[in-house]
Amino acid sequence: MILTPGNHDQIHPKFQPAVQMEWMGAYQNVFDLISLNLQIKQGKKAYLFNHYPTLMDRTASKNAVRWAPHANRWTGIVHGHTHSSVTLMPGHVNVAPEAHDLQIIHSSTLWDLLDQV
Repeated sequence: MILTPGNHDQIHPKFQPAVQMEWMGAYQNVFDLISLNLQIKQGKKAYLFNHYPTLMDRTASKNAVRWAPHANRWTGIVHGHTHSSVTLMPGHVNVAPEAHDLQIIHSSTLWDLLDQV
C-alpha cells in the first residue's frame, strides 16, 4: 500500500521531527511506500499522487497553500484529504475512503479511475 501522508498523519512534516520518528515504525509496518509526493508517468500522461487536492482557493490557510500541489503540469492528481465523495475539479481522482464506501482503493481500480481523467 502507498501512503501520501497528510495533516492527520503524525509522520507528515507539519509535525515535529521527534513526533515523526516516534510514529514512523508503525506506519512502515502498514505501508509499502510512504511519500509526500509520488509522480508516475504512463506514456505521455503524468500523474501526481498527493494527500491534498490542487489548491483552488488562494485565500486558504497558509498550511493549505504550503502543502497543496499546483495542477499546471499534471494530467491528473490523485488525492485524499477531503473526507467526502465530491470530485473537486476535472483531472482529480479522489481516493479518500469516504469517496469509496470507506474502502481503500486497489491499484487496478485506481488505473481504471485514471483512464477516465
